[in-house]
Amino acid sequence: MVIVKIPATTANLGPGFDCLGLALNLYNYVSLEKSKEFKIEIMGEGREDISKDQGNIVYQCIQAVVKKAYEKKGFQERRNKRKEYQKNIFKKEDFKTLHITLTNNIPPARGLGSSSSALVGGALGANYLLGSPLSHGELLKIMTEIEGHPDNILPALFGGLLVSTQLEDGEILWSKTKVNPQWRYVVVIPDFQLTTDKSRSALPKNIPFKDAAFNLGRISLVMEGFLKEDISLLGKVMDDRIHEPYRRELVPGLKEILKTLRRERYPVALSGAGPTVMAIVESEEEGEGLGKRMQEIFLQYEVTSSVKVLSPNNNGAEVLSSTAIEPLIKK
Repeated sequence: MVIVKIPATTANLGPGFDCLGLALNLYNYVSLEKSKEFKIEIMGEGREDISKDQGNIVYQCIQAVVKKAYEKKGFQERRNKRKEYQKNIFKKEDFKTLHITLTNNIPPARGLGSSSSALVGGALGANYLLGSPLSHGELLKIMTEIEGHPDNILPALFGGLLVSTQLEDGEILWSKTKVNPQWRYVVVIPDFQLTTDKSRSALPKNIPFKDAAFNLGRISLVMEGFLKEDISLLGKVMDDRIHEPYRRELVPGLKEILKTLRRERYPVALSGAGPTVMAIVESEEEGEGLGKRMQEIFLQYEVTSSVKVLSPNNNGAEVLSSTAIEPLIKK
C-alpha cells in the first residue's frame, strides 16, 4: 500500500495564463493497495460527483504509468534484482484490480488544481509500487498528455512557484522558485462548480496585440515580485487581459472583487479557471479580514462562498508510509 499527499495549486496568478502555478497547503491524498476486485472509494470533497469507475482520471493515469514502465527496456529485469521490492511487488495485473482511496480536501472544479492533484497522486503512487522506473520528467509528460497543460501539475509535483512552457516536440521546460513562507493566500471559494472546459469555452480564439503586450510586461514583474518578495509590486502587476475579462460573466461578483481590491493595490486574481478568487497578504489576520470582505461582495451577487487562508507549500507531493486514511480529512 502507498499513500501520496498532494498540495492544492493556484494557477495563472493574473497574467501568467497557462504558464504560472503555485502550491498551497491544502491537500488531497491518494491511497493505492492490492485488492481482488477493482474499487474506488472517495471521502471528503467531491464524493458525490467524482467518477468511481475505470474512467476516473486517477485510474487512467495509473494505467498510463504502468504501460510506460513495461515498455521501458530492461524494466522487469532490473526490478527483479531489487530485493526490497520482492515482498510487496506489484505486477501488471495487480493494477487492474486496485483499491483506490481518494481523500479530498481540495474542492473539485473550483480552480484549485483538484484534477492535477489526482493525476500526481496516481502517477507517483503507481511509479512507487513499480519500483520507481520512471523519472519525474517521464511522469510529467504522461500527466500533461492527460491534463492538456502543466501549469497546475508542476507545482503540485514540486511545490513552490513554477513557470513553464512546452516546446513543439512535447518537451516541458520549467523553473521553480521557493516563495516567502510567511505570506498567506486567501482563497474565497464560491459554492458552485465551474469546469475547466466551460471556463475555456468563454475565451476568444484571438486576442488584441496590445493585450498580449500588456500581459507580457506584467508576467515578468510578477516573477520579479516573488523573487524579491515584494508584495507591493505584485499588487500593481497581477492584473490580466487574456482570460479574466472573458470569464467574469461566469462568476457573478468577480468583476467587482477584482476592481475593488486592485484599486487598493492587493495582489488578487481568479484562481486557475475559477470560480475561486485568490489574494496574497502578509499575515493570517489580514487574510481573514480580506476574505470576509470578498465574501460580502459575492453575497451582493447572491453567491455564497467559503474562505480559507493558506500558507504556500514549497515541497510538493510526498509519498507517505501506510497509515489510516480517515484522519487526513480536515474538519
